[in-house]
Amino acid sequence: MGERRLLDIIIPHGGEPWRVCRPFFDMLRCQRGADFSAVRVIVVHDGCGPWAEELLEGLPVAVSQRSVWMSRGVSGDRMPAGVSAARNWGLKCSDAEWVSFCDADDLYASAWALHCILDALRRPEAADYDLLWNPFYVETAGGRDICGMNWVFVHGKFYRREWLQREGIQFDRRLYYAEDSAFNATVDAAIDHKRIGEIQSDATLYLWTLRPDSVTGRPENQARNVLGLFDRHEIVAEEYRRRGLEGDADALLAKAAWDGFYQCHRTDLDIRDRQRLRARIGRLCAAHDPEIRRVQGEALETVRQASRREAEKKHMDGVPESLFEAWYTAAVTEYGGGTA
Repeated sequence: MGERRLLDIIIPHGGEPWRVCRPFFDMLRCQRGADFSAVRVIVVHDGCGPWAEELLEGLPVAVSQRSVWMSRGVSGDRMPAGVSAARNWGLKCSDAEWVSFCDADDLYASAWALHCILDALRRPEAADYDLLWNPFYVETAGGRDICGMNWVFVHGKFYRREWLQREGIQFDRRLYYAEDSAFNATVDAAIDHKRIGEIQSDATLYLWTLRPDSVTGRPENQARNVLGLFDRHEIVAEEYRRRGLEGDADALLAKAAWDGFYQCHRTDLDIRDRQRLRARIGRLCAAHDPEIRRVQGEALETVRQASRREAEKKHMDGVPESLFEAWYTAAVTEYGGGTA
């Protein structure tokens, strides 16, 4: 029996054209010094068929193509199941010791990246960790930034597959946005932080690429993305409560209320989007008013300051904090009795 595979790279593909996805596979062809037998790429096509095999010929690593979709109505028409379902299917198909999640349009940032990753995962001390990470580049309109350890992105992270399985951690299929941060929030809640380690390397290994025409990047989806954030907050709070973290759940819902306060005073959305946003946030506040009200003292101050800092970064801090209580009371009164 051969050595167990060390790493599965799981890539969800939502129908992006091959020209968008090809650079990642071209970068695989450029990798130097890696033990390619230790790694596999699992591409999960979400609501679409596999690529022609000739497009993947000559790759130094094995590629497994799978498809996932959901049926709609009695007609059984196939439609995309979503990025969360695609990543979960990749996890189900994996038998490797470690898994990483890459986007179909991203890149490794160095020809030695895979060598560095596999070398780190194979070291004896890797047995002491369930999550390993490395900083990654974030492409911007003007160049690049470097993103360090965080609980927002899955990029640049390597998860011990059996630990995820044991903890029952998956991507939530109800989310169409911020599913990465919801997944990582559960990891953060479940993991022993002593079992988190950094992969030391002489170069940054991964590049998150900027694609303005992506689903999340399109300006017309701005309001949709914001609404998705509040879905994420409720789902993560639900997960915290399921794991016995009542205080964390309450604090997250209070944070959602304060974030909603700033979002509802935005002026850069049209009237219809502002109404949708107000209704969504109002329902959240009304549905969770007792939990939100439980957050007091130092915990409330921490929440308030965090929301304020985020609002400042997004230039949404023009509304005085003193208006929060009146705004919140009005939202709960208007939407009380509804469900979020």
